[in-house]
Amino acid sequence: MSKAHVANADEVALAKLGYRQELKRSWGFFLNMGTSLGYIGYVSSIATLYTFAATTGGPQIMLIGWRLQPIVAVFCMTTALSMAEICSTYPTAGGLYYWSAKLSPPEWGPWMAWLTGWYNICGMLVGGSSTALIVASLVASLIQMENPDFVPSTGFAYGVGVAFTVLGGVL
Repeated sequence: MSKAHVANADEVALAKLGYRQELKRSWGFFLNMGTSLGYIGYVSSIATLYTFAATTGGPQIMLIGWRLQPIVAVFCMTTALSMAEICSTYPTAGGLYYWSAKLSPPEWGPWMAWLTGWYNICGMLVGGSSTALIVASLVASLIQMENPDFVPSTGFAYGVGVAFTVLGGVL
């Protein structure tokens, strides 16, 4: 199947939903995977849990956690495949809100789209804050490696978190 034929089929599917194609769909596999994995941030999340696991349960707890990862991955994959199926059915920009409106009963559609939007905003706010706290924890750990007498305070963590957030906003 040629790219032109796929593009035309996409335009027809969107026209049936009452939309016309405006966004350029040119992301390749590597760009999509890189963005997805960067957004999720597995590597930085795992590294910050080592201190907690080492002080609360030691290597045994860490091994149990790693052994459960394949089970967790199966459940994550089922969620991702379900969302991919919904996305292929309703291929529109602003997908989450549109999906929740279309997949709920008509009288609940606007309410579900609104609720999805607020859950998404709250998730982004918490995600940004948790990332700033992770960065503060990593900075404190780096300082402690050079200066074992350093004891990070709550103010230090807050200051580094705010600085990281401002830097991210500026960039």
